[in-house]
Amino acid sequence: MPGIKPSLDQEQVLSLLYKHFADPSINLSEMEGGQVAQTFVFTVNGQDYVLRFITNRMGATFAKEAYLQRRLDLRIPLPPIIHTGSFQEQYYAISHRVPGKPMIQLSWTEYEQVVPSLIEMVDAIHHADVSGTEGYGVFNDQGAGMFSSWKQFLSSVREEEEENDFYGKWHVLFQETFLEREVFDFIYDHMLALLDACPEDRFLLHGGPGHGNVIVHAGKITGVIDWLDAQYGDFVHDIAALDLWVPEIRFAERFQQYYAAQGISVPAYAERLRCYECHIGLDALRFFAKARDESAYQWTCQRILSLLGK
Repeated sequence: MPGIKPSLDQEQVLSLLYKHFADPSINLSEMEGGQVAQTFVFTVNGQDYVLRFITNRMGATFAKEAYLQRRLDLRIPLPPIIHTGSFQEQYYAISHRVPGKPMIQLSWTEYEQVVPSLIEMVDAIHHADVSGTEGYGVFNDQGAGMFSSWKQFLSSVREEEEENDFYGKWHVLFQETFLEREVFDFIYDHMLALLDACPEDRFLLHGGPGHGNVIVHAGKITGVIDWLDAQYGDFVHDIAALDLWVPEIRFAERFQQYYAAQGISVPAYAERLRCYECHIGLDALRFFAKARDESAYQWTCQRILSLLGK
């Protein structure tokens, strides 16, 4: 199957940047991490920028971010994109770089201090105006969801995609990698059993508001990045993502306390959380199989199965 992320060298990248910036003294370095984008940071005339490359299977990603910049409340800081295009059969975007570092790089004490602000930020995303849009699940660069219902979106995680989509005909991973069909189907069946508890609500979701996608500087959130998986659906899905990947913070409990303080009741909260943790886990299992990341795959398996009492 095609690779997850591009792999361009600095000479290629500089040849692109010289088309956008006249200054010959560009200070360029590649950032480590990131699962689907190859990312560089550079400085021109004292201004810091970020350059991201993604594969041509994910071409709508940057246009989608530009769409969200026009729609989102100013309280939600999206670093503005100033250039987009295609290069070396990949798509790229150049953005202003916001100060700070991802939450994943904070000390435990610093992380804990930011959690209340993160909860408020995620809640602000969920209160974004989605009027004039339609559909459920992941949406395109025009704001149209790909599915007619929330349950249809959730159920589709087991289905193969069109050949040119990100996962494509991914069922081959059951034969070619460590992806285990029995485990996948076990988790999927648990998810299906909980679908009736899930409402057909339409909120804007980040789709992965985790500690790698939130930039923090001096104790404040300065950027929310990587909106590839932004979608319409039940807001509890975002909470499930946070709770799944960082269990030590007890995000599910903290969000429940946050809503209770505002007099907001969330019906079937536990069932919805578990359903969405299964859904997110299933998507992660096929992703890590595609990426050939067996350690991340095994951690996710153990995490989901422990939630299901296995």
